[in-house]
Amino acid sequence: MLCPNCGKEMLYGRVTASGGPGLFFVPSGVDWDVAWAVNLKKKALEEKGVYVLDGPYFTRFNRTEMMACLCDSCCTAVMRY
Repeated sequence: MLCPNCGKEMLYGRVTASGGPGLFFVPSGVDWDVAWAVNLKKKALEEKGVYVLDGPYFTRFNRTEMMACLCDSCCTAVMRY
């Protein structure tokens, strides 16, 4: 895949985190503290405007990940959910 910013070839891989509740996108203007207060239920998070990319998980013994492309030249990451 070519980088949408600089046009160079991107690296394929994944974004990953261990031991967390999941992977979320919180748009500007959404109060994460309010969203977090809904106890990490997917439907409730989405109703608050949070995009659930992976999870939520209720234990800390998991690995959250999603496929991504990374441009090493201009520090851009592209992920599809």
